[in-house]
Amino acid sequence: MQAIIRTDDVGFVTHWSLEAEELFGFEAEEVMDWSLNTFIHSIERMDVDKRRKLMLDNILDDVDEGSEVEFTTVNLRSDLRAFLNNIVIRPHPDGGTIGIATRLDDTQMIREYNALVEMEGHKALAVTTYEGKILGANKSFAMMARTNRMNLLNRQMGTLEGAMYYDLADFDGFMGLLVALEFTPASKEEMVQLPCGMNVPR
Repeated sequence: MQAIIRTDDVGFVTHWSLEAEELFGFEAEEVMDWSLNTFIHSIERMDVDKRRKLMLDNILDDVDEGSEVEFTTVNLRSDLRAFLNNIVIRPHPDGGTIGIATRLDDTQMIREYNALVEMEGHKALAVTTYEGKILGANKSFAMMARTNRMNLLNRQMGTLEGAMYYDLADFDGFMGLLVALEFTPASKEEMVQLPCGMNVPR
């Protein structure tokens, strides 16, 4: 599957194809006018050079100079399943960038990680960095936080009492944490607010 994505010259989405919706799991109306930095995250363990290369500002600088940027990495869908993604980004004749994302065959590690996500799929799930920055959250987690998934991304999350934490380093080549919390819809009076501004059940 190939997905077409267009951005303006600072990386905000201006076109999100139906194939992009299917590949990443976000609908066009969710991501339009959002920066790609907000919602396209990788759980791949990278060396410093590759991580620097994949920083959006560096990609845009290369494209602005007329270069084509191509890389392969492990991305997260909106439901937190992972997939191996090859991305080619080049200048668009009308300005900004055009990106072609191609889903590749899942590796064994991706299949094992996705099996864990499916096993815990009845719970409220989030993927974070080791420092607590939210890289992805499923709909149940967003419902418990009383916000939408996009508003959770890149925010800092504290420790959640009663949550199960899975270290993604157990899957060779990955990094970060999968946080699983029993999904128990709560009334507004039962909600408490974390320092990052998220609401979670008391």
